[in-house]
Amino acid sequence: MDGKIYNLSDYSNNVVILNFWGTFCPPCRNEMPAIEAQYNKWKDKGLVVLGINLGEAEVTVQGFVNQYGLTFPILYDPNLQIRDRYRVTQYPTTFFIKKGKIEIVQIGQMQESFLENAIQSLMTE
Repeated sequence: MDGKIYNLSDYSNNVVILNFWGTFCPPCRNEMPAIEAQYNKWKDKGLVVLGINLGEAEVTVQGFVNQYGLTFPILYDPNLQIRDRYRVTQYPTTFFIKKGKIEIVQIGQMQESFLENAIQSLMTE
């Protein structure tokens, strides 16, 4: 949404959360406040969160971002190439990546306690 191109290789020294979501998905909506809260808690320690929207209209996505007060980068996947590369078939699906390696894959809605525990374990390893 910010017009930048993002490459995971730019974050090889960070823990990265890659979250595939859509505004049409109730579990995606339910977990967004927890993702935002954990992002705000850990971003100064190097956590990167990238939300990958699944090809929806920009106005729809912007409304969602405004509604939930999201501050982490939201990326578009208009041709669903990234979704297909990660073999995502359910929404939400979240990848936890450390040093370029996928460490955890969570399919379905995350509770904030799961999210916090996953981040903490990856950030302190």
